[in-house]
Amino acid sequence: MQTSKIKRALILLSASGLVFLLVNPTTSASAATRLNLGTAESFGVLAGTSITNTGITNITGTAGSDLGVSLAGTIVGFPPGVAGAKHVGDTTEIAAKAALVAAMTDSLTRVATPIPSLELGAVTLTPGVYSLGAAALNGTLSLNGQGDPKAVFIFNVASLTTANASVIDLINGTQPCNVFWRVGTSASLGNTSVFSGQLMADTSITVGSGAFVHGSLLAHSGAVTLASNAITNNACDAPIATGTIHVVEVVINDDLGKLTPADFNLSVKHWGVDVAGSPATGVGGVGRTYVLPVGSYVVAGEIVPGYTGDMSGVGIIDGHIMLTAGQDITIVRTNNDWPVYRGVVETPAPTVTPDPNTTPDPTTTTGGTLPSTSSPWFNLLGASGLLILLGALGFQSRRRFE
Repeated sequence: MQTSKIKRALILLSASGLVFLLVNPTTSASAATRLNLGTAESFGVLAGTSITNTGITNITGTAGSDLGVSLAGTIVGFPPGVAGAKHVGDTTEIAAKAALVAAMTDSLTRVATPIPSLELGAVTLTPGVYSLGAAALNGTLSLNGQGDPKAVFIFNVASLTTANASVIDLINGTQPCNVFWRVGTSASLGNTSVFSGQLMADTSITVGSGAFVHGSLLAHSGAVTLASNAITNNACDAPIATGTIHVVEVVINDDLGKLTPADFNLSVKHWGVDVAGSPATGVGGVGRTYVLPVGSYVVAGEIVPGYTGDMSGVGIIDGHIMLTAGQDITIVRTNNDWPVYRGVVETPAPTVTPDPNTTPDPTTTTGGTLPSTSSPWFNLLGASGLLILLGALGFQSRRRFE
């Protein structure tokens, strides 16, 4: 009987713990040390069979931006893509593959905390080692370093799929170089998504159009497919490079508008999250200044009824900016009030007084029909009437003389 009570208590405790993990948005795991990628760290992209790029993909970073494939592999799309050195089955690529296998094996030996839900959106995690099956990300996953720039996150997943515009947001000191994703099969990153960390897939990696990667893409045996992506592979000990963005608000009131720059809000977002000091009211003149780490940013202006809004500046495309080290750029948001409809005002024709000393020009009327009095039948009728009248007069005269 006592044993049965103990079992029920254990079951209840386990169930309570599972419910806590499911409803608590912040999950923590034991502290971890980073995986050693060895010579693989210098590769922005490493693959087995091929690296294929469409569009202008830019691979940079202080850790390295090299490309590497196995001896029988191919690298296509560089150029127009920009990257470091190409290694096809040479000693550097072979050593990098060996280091990648060692890191992936080490990842599986770590004691991990299971994550019950396969959906990572709207979840905040603290440093540690985590495991889950077919992982999916819709929305934003926040990795909270708790103020420690050496905080390590390791994920062991069976497969990984991130949705379009999804974000892995690194907060409170977390660095991409200390985030590791070990994928047992393949990984797919959605269009315009933001991925953070070293992605180590056993098979292949597919990156959607316009996606940002803060880290590296390392596929052991399969292919890596790219499409107009920005990949930044920085080392942990690299100094944080910054640039400057000036955001200026301009208001044009040429159609009875009365608003000023302070009536409009502007926001600057990094990985979908407002930077410090954003959003803020608009400022004319020199504008509002943001000194920010190198990376991708989105500048957006508030839409106010009665005004159109246009964004302009060097290096901004549809509100997106790729800020580079030492760059100093100015973005102008122009708000112009809508034209107010006014009825068409007809100007009366001027009155002309004829000159009495001049002969007026004859007026000629064209078109239309002849008046009824000018028809042949009317003429015949008139002639007949005249003859009858003459006949009557003659008859009266004749009787008078008889």
